[in-house]
Amino acid sequence: MLDLNEAIGNWRAGLSEQEGCRATDIDEMEGHLRDEVEQLRATNLSEEEAWLVAAHRLGDSAWVAREFAKVNEGAVWRNRLFWMGVALLAYFLTDYLARAASLACVTLAALGGLEGLGLSVVSVTAKLLTFGAALFLLAPGLLRGGYGMRFYGATARPWGRILLVGAIVALFWAAGFVCVYITPLLAVRAVGLQKYAQMSGSAAYAALVWSALLPLVVAGLVIYLHPTRWEEAGE
Repeated sequence: MLDLNEAIGNWRAGLSEQEGCRATDIDEMEGHLRDEVEQLRATNLSEEEAWLVAAHRLGDSAWVAREFAKVNEGAVWRNRLFWMGVALLAYFLTDYLARAASLACVTLAALGGLEGLGLSVVSVTAKLLTFGAALFLLAPGLLRGGYGMRFYGATARPWGRILLVGAIVALFWAAGFVCVYITPLLAVRAVGLQKYAQMSGSAAYAALVWSALLPLVVAGLVIYLHPTRWEEAGE
């Protein structure tokens, strides 16, 4: 049997993904949708039949979003700027984590006797894996699950966005502290100052390689997370 509240929750999450719809717009449409379902139930339709008819009359989420986008043009651009800011903070957070992971892996490799070019390879590989892990966490397939529905619903409201930015900023400062202070200190204590200086030389070569790879990583991320991919993942 159809769970009406769950169906409406999924419908809301679908609209929350569309940048043209504000939370207040979705609340208003939900009220109309529930009223329509009740009116159709009064005509002896089942709850599932009433839901299908009411949802069809309202229109699909993409069409509804386009209509609201015409009215909420300013809100659309504010939404885009917000998510660009979140993406920038998330990138810097990931970069800090990648640098910390790289130094940790290089330290372990140096303790294992690896030197020179091998350490550079370890450094670049660790950074690639860190960015790959971040990409996996943002994968459309994951965001389309129950977690994704709750995420889209929460970030459609001001308190949800405040919590999201606050969490990213807190993690950003924590990752920066670990990257700049904790990881280098532990590395020096583990391998000694002279070995750490040699590792820094290998890290310089790795940084050159990483500077060439990073644009490719970012381009791949943009392509992978393009809205058309989200739609495909939801099919």
